Amino acid sequence: MKIVIIEDSNSLRENLHELFALKGYNVLSLPTGHEAIDKLINFSPDIILCDILLPGKDGYQILAEVRKNDELKKAVFIFITAKSDSVQIREGMNLGADDYLTKPFSFDDLMAAIKTRVDRHSVLNNTENNQILGEKLKNLTRKEREIIKLIGRSYSSVEISKELFISKKTVDNHRNNIIKKLNFRGKLSLVKFALGNSRELSEIS
Repeated sequence: MKIVIIEDSNSLRENLHELFALKGYNVLSLPTGHEAIDKLINFSPDIILCDILLPGKDGYQILAEVRKNDELKKAVFIFITAKSDSVQIREGMNLGADDYLTKPFSFDDLMAAIKTRVDRHSVLNNTENNQILGEKLKNLTRKEREIIKLIGRSYSSVEISKELFISKKTVDNHRNNIIKKLNFRGKLSLVKFALGNSRELSEIS
């Protein structure tokens, strides 16, 4: 898992970096918000920990840019700050912050907040992905859905024909129909798609 720490306090930033690194996380530390978005895009973080009061560009500006960026918007974003009045908390949440930790905090508290938010994001992302996938497959027949699920489980056409009690030629015809309906370039694209979404496909009726 990749974590970014944007914090101008050298001691806090370095301590967090060391603690996360010891736990096996891939960590990027930044002392300011200057050029932060470009660096975040290159790093592709799962979690962003960000102070609000930063030199150059503040945490609210960084959060707003993160939520507008397609490559970053699904990252968990947690403010770590000395400021904790309700107006500021509401402003951060309205911009899309996931949580708000007030300094001083323990590392255990921070890890608990991260776990809670990561778990929540996983549930939301899985639901969203299933909805998108379901929409993509809505024009397939029931038999075509059964076949693409089996392709995702690495079944060959011969194995699919035995599983569904149909001829191999019928399976191949269904494969060609799936390729056309989903606008794939060919058989390899279909196989890559099915294998890459095998778990999600298994959850769709």
